[in-house]
Amino acid sequence: MKRSVLSDVSLFLADILILLICIGGLYLITLKASLPFKTSIDNSILIISEKPKNINELELGDRIISIDIHQFTKWEDVELYLDGKNIGENIYLELKRNDLSSLVTVKLTNYYTLFDLIIISLVGLTFLVMGVIVRFKAPENYSAHIFHWASVGLGMVIVNTAGFYNIQPFGFGHFNRI
Repeated sequence: MKRSVLSDVSLFLADILILLICIGGLYLITLKASLPFKTSIDNSILIISEKPKNINELELGDRIISIDIHQFTKWEDVELYLDGKNIGENIYLELKRNDLSSLVTVKLTNYYTLFDLIIISLVGLTFLVMGVIVRFKAPENYSAHIFHWASVGLGMVIVNTAGFYNIQPFGFGHFNRI
C-alpha cells in the first residue's frame, strides 16, 4: 500500500509540532522551583532532612507545619504547589522545633541542575530522533509506524515532565501539565 504525499507531509508537520512542544516543555522544566533543602516525610509531616548551608534559621529535623499558610502531607503536593512559583521567589515556612513554632522566609531554587536538564534533553531527543528515523527507513511497515508513535510519545513524556505552569500569557504551562 503506497502512502500519499499528503500523509508524508502530515507526518512531517506532526513531528515538527511535537518537537516544538518538547522544546516548550524543556523550557518549562528549566523554570521549575524547589525548596533550597531536602525533606523527608514522617507520619505525614514534612521534615528537613538536610540542613541548608546558607539558611541559619533552619535545623536538621525541623518539622514543616505549613508553606505560605498551606499544609501539606505529601511531597507531591508540595511539588505541585511550588510548580506555580518562580525560582528566586520567597516563601514562608512555619516550622516546629521542640514544640516551639517559628516563621522563616526562604528563597526558592532551581529544581533541576544543568546536568539533569542535559540528560533529560538527550534522552528525550534520542527517542524522538529514533522514532523519526525508523519511520522514514521503513515507510511501508506498519510496525515501524507504531514504533514511531510509541517512541515519539515516550520522548514527549520524558521532556514534558511537570514543570512551571504559571507561564503567561498563553497558558502553555497549563496545557503541558494536562
